[in-house]
Amino acid sequence: MSRCRHGFSESAFCSVFVPETYADTDFENVCDALQGKPLDQLCSWDCGVDPAVDASVARTALGLCAIALTYFPTKLEEDKVKLKDAALTPDARAAIQFRAGKKQVLADAIASLRVRVEHLSK
Repeated sequence: MSRCRHGFSESAFCSVFVPETYADTDFENVCDALQGKPLDQLCSWDCGVDPAVDASVARTALGLCAIALTYFPTKLEEDKVKLKDAALTPDARAAIQFRAGKKQVLADAIASLRVRVEHLSK
């Protein structure tokens, strides 16, 4: 069984990162394809290895972000309303601000990933 330089076997890579519909794709060189690329290029949407895999990854990430949002006891809008309460203790205010910040990051990621999925689906 072949392995990339990062230790992933082809079958392990497929089972962890790729849904069954793409399991026939040759991922032997995926790590090599990304190795040595500058960080600004890796952070670009244009750094994909395969459009079908990129779309699957974007849909998966979008779903995971949406699921993560469901684990919070309140919605972002509720946190924003609570932060207007002058009676909040400093600790409570910090906790709510932190929680709201995490929700905002997830919401921004969802918005960005939706655009990416739509782009890849064309």
